[in-house]
Amino acid sequence: MEELQKEIEENSRNVFGNHHISEQSNEQLYKRKFDRINYEYLELPEGWFKGKKALDAASGTALSNTHKLLELGAEVTSLDLPGDHEFDESRIKDKFKGKYKLMRGNILALPFEDNTFDYVHCEGALHHTIHPKKGFMELARVTKPGGYLYVTAFGTPGIFREVEDFLREKYKKGQDFQKLIDTLTEEKLQAVIKWINANLKEDHPPIPLELFDQDLVVTIKDRLQAPIYTRHSTTEVLSWYKEAVFKTAKRITRYPKGCKNMRRYMSPIYEQWNHPLSKFINGDGFIQVIGQK
Repeated sequence: MEELQKEIEENSRNVFGNHHISEQSNEQLYKRKFDRINYEYLELPEGWFKGKKALDAASGTALSNTHKLLELGAEVTSLDLPGDHEFDESRIKDKFKGKYKLMRGNILALPFEDNTFDYVHCEGALHHTIHPKKGFMELARVTKPGGYLYVTAFGTPGIFREVEDFLREKYKKGQDFQKLIDTLTEEKLQAVIKWINANLKEDHPPIPLELFDQDLVVTIKDRLQAPIYTRHSTTEVLSWYKEAVFKTAKRITRYPKGCKNMRRYMSPIYEQWNHPLSKFINGDGFIQVIGQK
């Protein structure tokens, strides 16, 4: 089991290191991720982050969440798996010098004392480990009493997620399909759409190329190249908070903004995750929970 976890971590370092390079180099993608953290979404009082100690756990090397937490006034420790990809500090090093610390480590064994941080943020990481609950308990351990812990997890699947899982297995087993995904670019994707548009008949309107951009390419690669995506129910994730003796825990949601590609038509489904259509397509969706210890 531990050897499998090490293999997953090694593969994850390579996969997401490349994704984070794409994130830093694409302004639209970076801004979409940067804008996700805000007081309204987290249901925290305006100005709450000022002077608080925050942990961006599994931060990624692009540091978009770290950047936003710094902008909100927090002092941030960013932690990500060891790897060949360096942290990209280009957007924060001058403005926030002395306000952040970059570290290498693992959310399954955090190198911090109990009750260290006022706010702990872990987005898009727990479902990439075979020990998601263990990772959660580590995050809970380093959260101060009265502080907040925010985590995300992939929900039990609907039909879209089942297709993703099928294609991920196909990616693992088929070299031709693997090469197709690994070499996929915005230009290649749009070339397919251009061919379709050039061969449309009966005066059908052309498919807008903007629906197939670099942001979508990164999403496709994220879903298929990642070695593992564990699935969870909202009830299960909330039970972790209860077991860790948090005073409150609540699933929150948002309408994803800044999506210029075809994902913009999924935004109502992402936000209204409990709607029958959303449950059919996305199952329990992208679970986002914040709780106070």
